Amino acid sequence: MTKRVDIRNWILGAGVLLPLITILLFGFIGNGAGTRTLHPWISGAAAACAEGMILFFMFRMVSGTNRFAVRAPFYIASSVVIGIYALTVLLEIVLFGYMFRLTVNAYLSIHLITFLLTVGVLGLVSLVGKYAMSQENKESSSLSTQKEAVAWIASIREQLSGLELEQGSVLNKLLLELEESFRYSDPITHQSLYAIEDIIRQRISVLEDQVKLITGAEHDLQDKLAEETIQQIHETLTILMERNTQLVRLKASTS
Repeated sequence: MTKRVDIRNWILGAGVLLPLITILLFGFIGNGAGTRTLHPWISGAAAACAEGMILFFMFRMVSGTNRFAVRAPFYIASSVVIGIYALTVLLEIVLFGYMFRLTVNAYLSIHLITFLLTVGVLGLVSLVGKYAMSQENKESSSLSTQKEAVAWIASIREQLSGLELEQGSVLNKLLLELEESFRYSDPITHQSLYAIEDIIRQRISVLEDQVKLITGAEHDLQDKLAEETIQQIHETLTILMERNTQLVRLKASTS
């Protein structure tokens, strides 16, 4: 952790000093022969922008180590864009700043357009990356909730394991079916389905209360409560199937 902080501090320091040194070197060396022109200063500013982008990218790489597998494609895309920008700046400096010697306004305009286009592309890459991260976060949260529900249903099924009920095998089979249906359902990533997910969790809570009633009831009432529980499980399975169907449709419509 300390090493990472040291690297970040080094990059921040370089991000301030290197661009400034680059501008001054281009400006003074370019005008060292007695000529007075803005071309060297523009070249220095363009080179400094390229350096700044590279250093900023390095800073982001060092800072953002979490979930690298998700961010890696966008790091690669950003590095390609920045690399192309740096090469373009180098070519523009050589071709338009020294060989063809464009006018100051034309030369400045070319560098500004190149810089703005690069910033725009990097902005798009960043937006896509943030969207992908938010989707991954939603899916991870939903998957965690789903695992909790599976464990919850399994614990409910275990509470019935020691009871001798007429409908015991049917009840156990349905609870197992509900558990497996949850386990192999896709996690929710669409806001419109969260309400259904809440309803399902509420019904699981009711099932848990119902099972507690069964375990604490007299023997002659247990079978009646078991029949009610079977009906509740059927209804919960129906809602879960509807949830999965809607999720498939939403995924198909957005793909």
